Amino acid sequence: MYLVTDRSICARRSKDLFLLAGRRGAAGCVARHSRFVAISCVWSASGSKVRSSNKSPSKVIPRGGYSVLKRLGVCGYCLRRVTCFSKLSELPQFSSVGFSVGRCPMKVISYGGGVQSTALLVLAAQGRIDYKVFLFSNVGDDSEHPATLAYFRQVALPYAEQSGLDLRELRRRRRDGSTETLMQRLRRPESRSIPIPVRMANGAPGRRSCTADFKIKVIDRWLRQQGASVRDPATVGIGISLDEIHRANRRRRGPHEKIEYPLLDLGLRRTDCERIIKEAGLPVPPKSSCYFCPFRTVEAWRHQRAHEPDLFRKSIELEDVLNVRRAALGRDPVYLSRYGRPLVEAIPGPASAHLPEDPGDAECDSGWCMT
Repeated sequence: MYLVTDRSICARRSKDLFLLAGRRGAAGCVARHSRFVAISCVWSASGSKVRSSNKSPSKVIPRGGYSVLKRLGVCGYCLRRVTCFSKLSELPQFSSVGFSVGRCPMKVISYGGGVQSTALLVLAAQGRIDYKVFLFSNVGDDSEHPATLAYFRQVALPYAEQSGLDLRELRRRRRDGSTETLMQRLRRPESRSIPIPVRMANGAPGRRSCTADFKIKVIDRWLRQQGASVRDPATVGIGISLDEIHRANRRRRGPHEKIEYPLLDLGLRRTDCERIIKEAGLPVPPKSSCYFCPFRTVEAWRHQRAHEPDLFRKSIELEDVLNVRRAALGRDPVYLSRYGRPLVEAIPGPASAHLPEDPGDAECDSGWCMT
């Protein structure tokens, strides 16, 4: 067996030569260049040199295994870019200087579980966009809408596996390693702030940190662990379609990320995304968001009260918990709907008077959520 690496391999944390090895010891010996490395030669399973470039390494390590890789700190992303060849004739031809040294080729999609990001999943499976890694930052099974979680686990994950894509589920972790959900933070008795954009009495949304803490920072931390840096950030694709171009906001990102909008580059609208998903034989996912998000439209709240009474009851309970805590601090009440009234009054039953339509400001402005 022969192994050869891709053009650019991240050499995070190690200042020595790296060994890219299989369990039987086949390896491509590489020479360090800043944070990145280029192939110097190819080794067979027997430890003999097969082919070399003019860039000869100062040290050769012909044998090793995955334990060596882990100890030296080669990131998991790079391991997936090692290619095995059973015949010497299949090896790619080296130039006189070997493979070129370049930047870390890490590109990921922030997968939100909605229509746009699922369309990106299909486009990647079809080879129409160059993304292989999709990251779903789950804000908590007690916070995400159950329909979004069901679609992710029953539809998106199997489809990604069949298509050879890497769809990962991430969660926010505290410094002690334990996980934290958005609902847990909202119900924390000692908390003096509210991370979601609750509505004031005049209907205006308050400040929020939920997107930054439970989406952006979670993905940014994972990227940093895989080798992304401030100088060489990873590319993160966001699922904003042409009809939502006003949501494109490159300022809302982590320090190890640079943002791209593949759907805007392709000129695709939400209706195009739905068509792409249907043509791939997949069901169209529901709109993704936390079930208690104050950015939900009036129509979404009506639907929740009529068809998801358990979730509507939990939303009312959350609103009550927040206001009890605010009353103890001597602060004005806040609400989950834009009408400046408790949710149970603001969203009447089907037999009650018709409320005016939402003016259209009920949406997250970054694209990390509701895509």
